[in-house]
Amino acid sequence: EIELREAEKEERRWRELVETGAVSSSDFDAVRTRAERARVQADDARTHVEQCEVRSPAAGRINARLVEVGEYAPEGGAVFELVVTDPVRLTLDVPERDIGALSLGDELAFRVLVLGEEERTGKITHIAEAASPLNNSFRLQATVPNPKRALRPGMIATAVIERARRDSAVVAPLSAVIPRKGEHFVFVAVGDRAMRRLVRIDRILGADAVLASGLNEGDELIVEGHRELIDGAAIERVPREDAEAAGI
Repeated sequence: EIELREAEKEERRWRELVETGAVSSSDFDAVRTRAERARVQADDARTHVEQCEVRSPAAGRINARLVEVGEYAPEGGAVFELVVTDPVRLTLDVPERDIGALSLGDELAFRVLVLGEEERTGKITHIAEAASPLNNSFRLQATVPNPKRALRPGMIATAVIERARRDSAVVAPLSAVIPRKGEHFVFVAVGDRAMRRLVRIDRILGADAVLASGLNEGDELIVEGHRELIDGAAIERVPREDAEAAGI
């Protein structure tokens, strides 16, 4: 900047001399070239100084300091590790059977166990097009507002994915469903006989099985002693109170 001030001062003085005819224009060209060169050099110097300033590319918090005062910092080398905590990104591996229920922009509910039972939500911003060859799951990312910075990178979250909602469904105790040779069946009471019914399981929810077919509302499902039954076997109806008293 000192050189630039001197060059511009001399340029102004020579311009006045040219205007009065005291010096020729050709002599003034060299002075003007020197001033222009000084301006370019000053701009380059300012750029170099700005490049020596460490500026954060985003609003976050410093997680680690990689260079101490007095150490040599190479050009392009990292000096700080910055963590952006608002918003945060939730990353999940979603099983193949659930990925069809999710779309970009959907709200995703989740909980972080170390922070209690509070349910939080994020918006799905990315769904992988291809499944991972390691576990056949799809990588999903959701953006989560975090103004209070309660959520921290590295915390473990459990997400709730609602695959479908039904107003009505036939649900049976999973213990009443008998698997055999790739099929599932139950026994229902028809009069004084046990009749076998082939059922198709839509999904399993805890200790219950949601049935897609095979059992209708009002059917009397046999839930005790059914594994010893055969199709068409005679049964005897025993009141619950008598059965409990007899230890049946």
